[in-house]
Amino acid sequence: MNKTKIVFISAFLIIVAFILILSFYFTRAKSKKLNYLYQLGEKVSRQVNEEPGNAAIKIGFNSDGSKIITLLNNGRIELWDLNEKSMTLLTETDKLFSYCASEDLLITKINNEIYIIDIHSGHKKLLTNGEYELASMDKNCETLALSSGTNEIEIWDLKSKILKSKIKTALPVRNGLAISSDGQKVAAAEGIYHKDKRRHETIIEIWDLASANQQSILKYDKRQSGAVAGVWSIFFTSDNKNIVFDTQSAAESGIMLLDLEGNTIFEKSGFKSYWMRAADSHVNKNYLATGDEEKNIAVWDINSKGIWFYSKVNEVVESISFSNDGSLIAAGLADSTIQVFSTDKEK
Repeated sequence: MNKTKIVFISAFLIIVAFILILSFYFTRAKSKKLNYLYQLGEKVSRQVNEEPGNAAIKIGFNSDGSKIITLLNNGRIELWDLNEKSMTLLTETDKLFSYCASEDLLITKINNEIYIIDIHSGHKKLLTNGEYELASMDKNCETLALSSGTNEIEIWDLKSKILKSKIKTALPVRNGLAISSDGQKVAAAEGIYHKDKRRHETIIEIWDLASANQQSILKYDKRQSGAVAGVWSIFFTSDNKNIVFDTQSAAESGIMLLDLEGNTIFEKSGFKSYWMRAADSHVNKNYLATGDEEKNIAVWDINSKGIWFYSKVNEVVESISFSNDGSLIAAGLADSTIQVFSTDKEK
């Protein structure tokens, strides 16, 4: 290779690198820092690889944004009053959790029994029993999807407490389960972990519950590429048009938003965090929030695909949630605290 070619290639690579740096700078520069409001709970120190027992691994707001309900890693379900900054223990559980804000209902498992709990009254109704691992309710608290981590999903009518149908899956439903807000679609993050090879094998499937055909209407399968999908997060957007799940490739995390025909609406990947543990969306504001193991919270604008808000926190982000009106974000951290932010831009 002659010197002219070497100089040309070197100059080209420098220009490309410069453009990428500028692009990153301007993307981040346009974003606003999330407005920190306050902290709930006391910080608990831990070793780097120690499981945080008191960390909120699931989190959600009630309808008017005055309360937060959380599932802790040790199975406790707690209710926080944001006006009083006070916490009430609702129950000790086997770590199964699904919350429906419109009726303030909770689905959980206690001693292998599945209960419907009215948070206002504390009244519990027994639905069924078994070694279930995952649950998801629709927005109207009428339909429930349950899975015990096998190749099957159960669909329950919560008003009549009747098992309506069973769906067969391609792989065990080990990673995540989601039902659309209208109760018409169900999605599963399925997977096998090969301990000997330290490798995940995952797929995402979606079914139309109104159809008599039990075949999935969408299968996201990137196993041949080595990509991992939906180990930490999977959910439908509130307009029922899209599915969101976390991804990983070559030990770097990402986030994916697909429509129900499999078209990519939003995709970000290549984050240095090994896993992106937390995600939530808000359709009206067109936001997608993510939290990861590198202690980053980002709120993305889905249309522009840029960062709208950003915050660096002090610990791994275990869970994240928007309030119903999108004005607040709550993030459960591995230090056992809940950090609450406002999405109002600084003046």
